[in-house]
Order: sequence, then C-alpha cells, then structure tokens
Amino acid sequence: MSVAPAFEPKEPLITPIRVLASLFLAALVSSAVVAIANSQPGTPPTTGNAAIEARYPEPSALEFRQAKIGIDLTDNYVLASLAVDNTVVPDDELHHNTLNQTFFQALDGTTVGQLDAGRHCATATYYATTSTPDDTQTDTWCFIVH
Repeated sequence: MSVAPAFEPKEPLITPIRVLASLFLAALVSSAVVAIANSQPGTPPTTGNAAIEARYPEPSALEFRQAKIGIDLTDNYVLASLAVDNTVVPDDELHHNTLNQTFFQALDGTTVGQLDAGRHCATATYYATTSTPDDTQTDTWCFIVH
C-alpha cells in the first residue's frame, strides 16, 4: 500500500520570474538604502569666518524670489545691520530669533521690494560682544534669483 505525499508542488519553487523579481526587489532596497544614507546631513559647510555660522541663501545659490535672506552669527557677535543690494533693511523688517539668526524676506511693500531675476548681494555688518558697535566687521555674499 502506497501513501500519497501530503504536498505535491505544482510548479518548481525557483523560476526565472521569481529570480528576476527577487533581483529587482534587492536592487530597489539597495537603492533606497543608498538614497537615505546620502540624504543625511553631513557637516555644515564652513564659512571661513569664525563669527558666521551660515549665510542665507548660501553664496552663489540659485534661489526663488521669495527666499529668506539672512545670517546666522555665533553667540559672541551682534548684527548691526543687514543690507541687500546696498539698501539697508530697517530693523522693523528684520526677523531675529534666539539662535542669533536674522532674516529678511524681500517682498513687495518692503524697503528693498521684491527682487528681480539676476544676481543680488547681501552685506551683514556686525561686531563682537566684547567690543563696541563702532568696531564693526562686514561680510558680503551674493546669490542668484530666478
């Protein structure tokens, strides 16, 4: 008396379609891992100036017209003024935060107005907390608006 097997595969477990599907999924997962690893922030770019942590937009950046323009100073410095294209932005149009960052948005109705397409430059005038407001330093960077 012969006993029938409990399970008879109707098709083989390894087929060309399953091999291709497995390779495709492996490539997809690998690509996702690489993309996530590359999207993690690295060390911030250095400004070459101990007083400045960051400039906004970054120098030579291509930005939209409504981009914020600003500077991030280290804690030992105070911003005296911010100018865009040689026009000083009044203090009531500047936005300061507790991280010693100052921003301005060039929109219609502001002193600078909306920026036209092309190259624009910002100049920050600042001084050390250990000195007087008369002992200022300046930093100028340019960016492109499209």
